[in-house]
Amino acid sequence: MQVTMVAAASLNHLSDVVRQIGLEPAQPRDSLNVLRVHPAQILPFDVLSQIFTDCVPASHKGGDFPTTSAKREPLLLGRVCSHWRRVALATHLLWAKLNIVYRYHRIAQRSPRNSFKPAVAEWANRAGQCALSYHISAESYSIPEDENLVTEVVDAIIPHRERWRHISGILPLAQWTAICSAIANGAPLLERLHISGYIGSNERIDIELLTTPLLETLVLKVNHRVLGLDACQQSLRNLSVCGTDPIDCMSYLLHCPNLEVFSLKNEKIYRDVTYWHAGIVKTMRLVSLELDAIFAGHILDCLHSPLLKTLQFSSLRSGQQLKSCLDRSKPPLTSLDATAWINLADLFDSLRYVPGLKVLRIREKPEMWSQQVERLKLGPRINENICPGLKLMEFDGCIGGDMKYLEDVVLSRWKGRTDVATIPSSTTGSKSALDGGWERNLSHVIINDWMSDQGSLSRFTERPMIQKFTAEGLHVFEDDPFDSDYSV
Repeated sequence: MQVTMVAAASLNHLSDVVRQIGLEPAQPRDSLNVLRVHPAQILPFDVLSQIFTDCVPASHKGGDFPTTSAKREPLLLGRVCSHWRRVALATHLLWAKLNIVYRYHRIAQRSPRNSFKPAVAEWANRAGQCALSYHISAESYSIPEDENLVTEVVDAIIPHRERWRHISGILPLAQWTAICSAIANGAPLLERLHISGYIGSNERIDIELLTTPLLETLVLKVNHRVLGLDACQQSLRNLSVCGTDPIDCMSYLLHCPNLEVFSLKNEKIYRDVTYWHAGIVKTMRLVSLELDAIFAGHILDCLHSPLLKTLQFSSLRSGQQLKSCLDRSKPPLTSLDATAWINLADLFDSLRYVPGLKVLRIREKPEMWSQQVERLKLGPRINENICPGLKLMEFDGCIGGDMKYLEDVVLSRWKGRTDVATIPSSTTGSKSALDGGWERNLSHVIINDWMSDQGSLSRFTERPMIQKFTAEGLHVFEDDPFDSDYSV
């Protein structure tokens, strides 16, 4: 029944496509009805093949790759009719990606246990000479037979290493060791490598990249040691690592001049940290930076990133370093997400270096109470306004006191309906909007865990002025106030 419904829907869709691209057959429609020939069945091979290819997700995320399910593309396409099956089998790109997920609590209920090894071989054969992409995800093993199932799949893809384009997954150490050994032996087409899995805190994976000159994305969510990075330092655009110390982190940024995205996550608390003392590192193409480490401030203090647009960092004592980085780089920053034990004055001073900021997220620290929030209020003195272009403000467990002050901030930034004048007519300024006020762009406000010092814990969204703004189109999301009856 499902295949029939999908086939009918697909045929109707293809009929629309046929008409849109001007391939409607010359004979009249009643003639087609007599012969019982659907327009989709006379589409040229290249047109139908392209439509099939577009049915498969184009995402680079391994979890979005096609699976071996007969209820999903590409296998489903071959179940509609013999013509579609011939086209699907001859469309090599349909079979160039494969997502294999092992869930052992389900496998244990099956008898006998299923193996993906034949599917891997068949898909590689159907892919012709296309480069191959695999995502293999395995939960922790329950019995030795489960490990054997994953091992045989890894063994099945290794002979195709010279055709690998994308390798990702969640695997134990033994399987990743085998895959990395294969890469060391030659993976010249590899563009994306994403390693995640169940690796002990005292275990490490060695990753040899000498044979990967086309590598663009490298994501390492395990303890690791990278060797031969010089081979792909020019091609690497996206690098995400964890457990890295400051020296290794800065070395990555120094030796990969074309990096556009860099992410570091390190939950370790070092007693003795060896810091970088080799001067400022220029990351001239970096547009996105995420630092979640106790030494994140030190990294910021050593960077010159003039194209940076997105910055997310979590650190201790990093206020001066943030300010120095933004002052030195003067980047066109549009998004700042900070969780840092820094002086509030340092935060506001830093924000003055990024007047084009659109998104501001402050989490946990620094705390802002009552009047302190007013520093974000806009006014007629245009040159004193902080980040006038903000569209989204989010405060997560860092804001409290009298809600009136945040309400005043929102009042100064919300433009209201286009037919409602909410800006005081008395405001003036050299950079004022057409209505005589200052620039107003706020569209979203998010508040989590409001900390109140008042006896009555009212909600921010219940304030009459905020309700009015919400009715006018402002998006306001409020989590339950901290220690309030709303969370009971």
